[in-house]
Amino acid sequence: MFDWLRKVNLRKYLFMKNQRNSNRVFVSSTIYDLFDIRAEVENMLRDSGLSPVMSDSRNDGFDSTIQTNSIDTCLINLKTCDIAILILSQRYGPSLKNHGFSDHSATHLEYIEAKKLGIPIYVYARDRLLADHAVWKRSTDKISINYGWIDRKDNRIFEIIEERSKLSNHPNWISTYTDSVDLKNQIKRDLKTWTDSVTFWKDLEDNKVPIFFPSHKCEQINNSTQWKMKQVMKNCGLVAATDVVIKIGSTKQEDMEIMIPSGEAITRIALVDLSIPVNHTDEIYLEYKDLKDRNYIDTYLCSIVGGPNGIRTGYRLKNRKYIDSNGNERVRN
Repeated sequence: MFDWLRKVNLRKYLFMKNQRNSNRVFVSSTIYDLFDIRAEVENMLRDSGLSPVMSDSRNDGFDSTIQTNSIDTCLINLKTCDIAILILSQRYGPSLKNHGFSDHSATHLEYIEAKKLGIPIYVYARDRLLADHAVWKRSTDKISINYGWIDRKDNRIFEIIEERSKLSNHPNWISTYTDSVDLKNQIKRDLKTWTDSVTFWKDLEDNKVPIFFPSHKCEQINNSTQWKMKQVMKNCGLVAATDVVIKIGSTKQEDMEIMIPSGEAITRIALVDLSIPVNHTDEIYLEYKDLKDRNYIDTYLCSIVGGPNGIRTGYRLKNRKYIDSNGNERVRN
């Protein structure tokens, strides 16, 4: 009955995960000694557009309604995540061997499970912990040694560091942090490319990216064959566009703006002589960034058809690329 319930719960959450663009990050650490740091990391991940999955959180990233024990609940939630973060500091935690699990702490078990599932794991160890680990490695008496940071009873935390440090088919990086500010900066840096990708689609759906809509307005000059054409590229998104460059395909002309706020536009004026009928299509390239430093390249087809009876213009979006911070084009899977 117990194993059957585990399988039902796991199938439920794997189904839910596949039904959406997942942005779930499992945060593993001991809790009581890192309560404040976990809260700061949770807020930072949430502000980055991610969904932190944490057993001690009151937010809805972690589902505690699964009808099983707390350890299995954590492992089921872990299986629904795309990335795991492991934070090591001062405590290892009690062994779970008397509760139906292997002889490891909950944090260690989550690390082993994430590795088994092939979930990318980012490991962060406090500098004072790594200093004690260096003392432990050099010591010939590993039982009675005293440490400057951890208690002797928690020295099994070094097992996680040793497992992570081994050269194997798995990544073996361990990042060193000194305090919560340093830790948050490192996590932001490490997850930036992935964050850009998974949050872009949600931002797009919520109109939280720059979205340009082009238009033309034409005025005849003194009833002559000369027409003044005003080309307007308006930012209809809810956020500003920065480092904006407009390139005209046929003339190679460039216009640049440092920033176009939401609701504002960049305008170009062109003169068109209709003494000779015009039927012309040109490509306009619009390159810009958003406030999260993501890059965009829009390509529009601009058509002008005119003669003695008047002028007709139109725009069509040919292509829109989103380029992540590594220079790779991102498309929806």
